[in-house]
Amino acid sequence: SFLGDSGNNGGAGAGTAGAGTSAWGLYANSGNTTTATHIFDGGALTIGQTVSMQLDTGYLGGGSSAGLRLLGSGGAFRFALSFSGGDSSYRYYDGVTSAVAVHGFTDAGFTFSFTLTSDTTYTASVTGGSTWSGTVAAGIEQIQFYNQSTGSGAAYDVFANNLEVVPEPSTYVVGSLAAVSIMAMRRRRRS
Repeated sequence: SFLGDSGNNGGAGAGTAGAGTSAWGLYANSGNTTTATHIFDGGALTIGQTVSMQLDTGYLGGGSSAGLRLLGSGGAFRFALSFSGGDSSYRYYDGVTSAVAVHGFTDAGFTFSFTLTSDTTYTASVTGGSTWSGTVAAGIEQIQFYNQSTGSGAAYDVFANNLEVVPEPSTYVVGSLAAVSIMAMRRRRRS
């Protein structure tokens, strides 16, 4: 679920990102931008964590754009994946590289995956398309979906589904506690 939502909040959607299940949607609003922001429950992404989701940008006419942004504290830009109406590819921006086409447009939806490989590097992919890596500013704490459409109606709505961060932060806590316990047991045995 999304926390800290703003803009037009949708309900169950018909978009293919839902894959037959309920999807979360941003309704088109004739030239106005609608956004929804989720602050990651476990805080900033840590090295090795992957954020992934299904996204369906539907039909976007010329002058429209939709996609997602990864943000830092206070909404500082870190990364974006977007589609502009009239274009033939999704494009990514990471603050270092800009406007790189990564996948031919399809309104059948796709899965996006982003893995933090160090404090400032990542790998990303879209299903049926590209996998790439790059440099990004540290401290990714939020994900924001946006829909800036020149049209209105269901054909211009944007849907997202299955937002997931893995491993979950609790996995790191359990792993850290296990490592500390093992080291403590080894010390006792040596004593």
